[in-house]
Amino acid sequence: MKHSSPNGSRTEYITINPAFVSSKYDIFMNELTKKYISTGIPISIKEGYVENINSITVLDNLIDYDGNIVYKIHFSYNCYKPVLNSIEQVKICIITESALLVDIKNILKIIIPQYDKTKGYKKGDLITIKITAIEIKNNAYNCVGVITD
Repeated sequence: MKHSSPNGSRTEYITINPAFVSSKYDIFMNELTKKYISTGIPISIKEGYVENINSITVLDNLIDYDGNIVYKIHFSYNCYKPVLNSIEQVKICIITESALLVDIKNILKIIIPQYDKTKGYKKGDLITIKITAIEIKNNAYNCVGVITD
């Protein structure tokens, strides 16, 4: 079983100083990345974590009282949502005596509570895991896995 990758879209308002209007799409992408990708917080529990922004469309714009341009934009994105028993390739982030902490797509950390210490795992190694438990707490996913390779 592979992880869930739903597609989604939403509408957002982004304010830009008129001096930067020539680079508005870069600004849109930076603002959306800060808000939805770099936070480590799911866009919603139903959809999961935003992996990337696919497209941005300007729907409307207006000038606010401070002289800034407020753009109404619509954007589409791909999400990653962990799925119980899914098999994932992950990168090792932290190694302790009792557990590994691994990362999926720079989005979600998963704890591996037991591992074979004789395998010589190193930080940055890519390994394959199976997600064995998922808990939703404080509007985020907490996952546990086991190494499969």
